[in-house]
This record gives sequence, C-alpha cells and structure tokens, in this order.
Amino acid sequence: MGKLQYASIANDTLIDIKISGSFYTKLVDLSIKLSQSKSPEEFKEILDKLKKGEPETDLFSLNISVVLAVIFEIEKQAKEQNKIQIVEVEETTT
Repeated sequence: MGKLQYASIANDTLIDIKISGSFYTKLVDLSIKLSQSKSPEEFKEILDKLKKGEPETDLFSLNISVVLAVIFEIEKQAKEQNKIQIVEVEETTT
C-alpha cells in the first residue's frame, strides 16, 4: 500500500480570509433555515447545550455549531474593523 498525501491545517492555526456581506447574509439565512427545521423548544435546547460547551451529539448540532461560530467570528471581525452598520426598521404588530 502506498502513502497518501493531503493538504491539512493545524488546529491552532489562524487564517485571515475576506468575507463579503452577501456571504455573511447567506450564512445568517442558513442558520435561520436550520433553526426552522426544529421545533422552537428543540432548537433552544440545542443552543443551551452549545452555550454550556457540551459536545455536539448529532449532525444537526454540529452543523448549527459550525454555522454560528463562523457568523459570530465574522461579526466580531466586522466590529473590530468598524464595518458594522446600524440598520433601522419599523416595528410591525400582527
């Protein structure tokens, strides 16, 4: 059997990338779609477990954990780079 080679990145390596606002919006939309695939109670329970640092126990928990981590990091970097804009919308009642 021969040896296989593949590209890898060490776990402690930080990489700078550029993210467009459009890509960020798609990630937020994805997080909303993922949240809507569960009942509000189930989704809250998953978020509570993630906040406590409990390990992901299924594919859904892993997916939402990764998507939210990327969103939070984008928002953190955007704030540090003064690229956050405040948007005002009218409240509506139903």
